[in-house]
Amino acid sequence: MDESTGTYTVKVHAEQDGTAWAEVDELPGCFASGESIEELWTNLAEAIGLYLSSDEVSVKVEMQEPDPITVHTTEKRFAVC
Repeated sequence: MDESTGTYTVKVHAEQDGTAWAEVDELPGCFASGESIEELWTNLAEAIGLYLSSDEVSVKVEMQEPDPITVHTTEKRFAVC
């Protein structure tokens, strides 16, 4: 089965206490936080996967700092509403 790929814009916000949180522009309400950047990336990958997943669509999220986030799905098409 072919995979589709999507690229998303992530805005990372650093807090004064050393923690960080991030939001995904193209996925309203999709955000995550972490005690470190590494934890933030892990949590954000999970958040994006949950946002895009359904019973019919399997989503795998690969994140490589600082490259763009890449999302793979087993469906040829998917819609984000």
